[in-house]
Amino acid sequence: SRGGNDKTALAIRYDNWFDEVKAWDGATIKDGAIMAEMARQTIGEAKPNYINIDVNGIGSSAYDHLKILYDNVIPFNSAEGSEYRDKSRKLKMRNRRAEMYWRMRDALDPNGGDDLALPPSAELLADLCSARYESSSAGVKVEDKDFIKARIGRSPDIGESVMMCNFEDNSNWLIS
Repeated sequence: SRGGNDKTALAIRYDNWFDEVKAWDGATIKDGAIMAEMARQTIGEAKPNYINIDVNGIGSSAYDHLKILYDNVIPFNSAEGSEYRDKSRKLKMRNRRAEMYWRMRDALDPNGGDDLALPPSAELLADLCSARYESSSAGVKVEDKDFIKARIGRSPDIGESVMMCNFEDNSNWLIS
């Protein structure tokens, strides 16, 4: 958030249960060191199995600080390519951001999802429902965050922290 209007958000998952999302205003999180310290204070003495952190923007600086403090701090770059396909195996994802959104969509499917328990939050619900998708031969693409911000009047930071916390690839378990 680096002093801006967006929030920095931290979601913690225990099996299929998500704790209440902790979020800080942009005025509080001025740089990666502060972001890492706020995460450390929230996590405390716990030894998380993994920490997933968005390395776009100031997240790369926070990643550098957190990887010294914790094992399995995993950088998440939303622009990276993805090999993920939806549960039907018919739709491929254009990038990791689309994969993150679609994994949550699959996990929340009432017919065969992951039976997730999310914290009660109107903001979280709105964030999880805010994105629009388009599909092409290149794969599913989630609309740009700037379009989401324009439509809902803010960044979907709370929802994206939960989606990142839910994200796992074939080789790592991830928490945001």
